[in-house]
Amino acid sequence: MKPLRHIWTRYKQAAITAGTILLVTLLVIFVTAIRHHNEQPGIEQLRTVTKQVGKLIILPTGETPSLATVSDASKLKSQVVFANAQDGDKVLVYIKAQKVIVYRPSAHKIVDVGPLILDKNGSPYVTSKIAILNGSGNDDALSKMTQSVITAFPNASIVAKQAASRTFPTTITIDLTKTNQPLDEQIADTLGIKSGQLPLGISSPASADILIIVGQDYAK
Repeated sequence: MKPLRHIWTRYKQAAITAGTILLVTLLVIFVTAIRHHNEQPGIEQLRTVTKQVGKLIILPTGETPSLATVSDASKLKSQVVFANAQDGDKVLVYIKAQKVIVYRPSAHKIVDVGPLILDKNGSPYVTSKIAILNGSGNDDALSKMTQSVITAFPNASIVAKQAASRTFPTTITIDLTKTNQPLDEQIADTLGIKSGQLPLGISSPASADILIIVGQDYAK
């Protein structure tokens, strides 16, 4: 009996050790997977889409395109380049090259290619979700900015407009996705404001791609 008890004790210790190693291994894999997932926002998606589109057409060089996803194709049907677009299609916008490429990942096909139309009224291709925070302390400034965004970007969606938690001296626009800097700069240029970074202590409204903070300079 004693040898059997000794063998059983050694077996239990080995099983516990093996179980511990397995648990640690699974934990490491799980943490690694989460870290990898968190490091894959829009930048990785932009790289993937650009690579796929580059296999089908020669892309402009010397600039990083903006990437957008068609979420409501019915709003874009009036634009020739989006005549055959469907929800879920990807759109690469090249500001310098003045080119728009509509790509359908599900079929790995170029849907259409067209010129980027920019004028004093902004761009109809801006379909971003925009949130506006009023940091000017002036309600009229918020109304003025809201109207400017609606006029300049008729296909964009204003998902929130509210007072900021504190005042700001300068009006800025912020790319919350951290992948559409060219688009953010286009919006800033069109509205006559500056492109900036998200200030400390400021939370962005949910689901927004672009955040505009109205500053005291806009109220003057």
